[in-house]
Amino acid sequence: MDNEIFYEYESSQYGDGIVSNKYRNEFSLVAAKRKNDEIFMEWVFPQKRDRSKEPIDKNF
Repeated sequence: MDNEIFYEYESSQYGDGIVSNKYRNEFSLVAAKRKNDEIFMEWVFPQKRDRSKEPIDKNF
């Protein structure tokens, strides 16, 4: 079984969509793009509310 399934947005002109991803028996949805039959996931990180583009400290 494939661990990724790509769903392209119907209105996308640039291959934008989401990936259903399974890793270590956990499922996630990740923003992604498909270009030349290759999928590129778009990872993000939480930012402060002041829009400073500074990441929030991890709370582990």
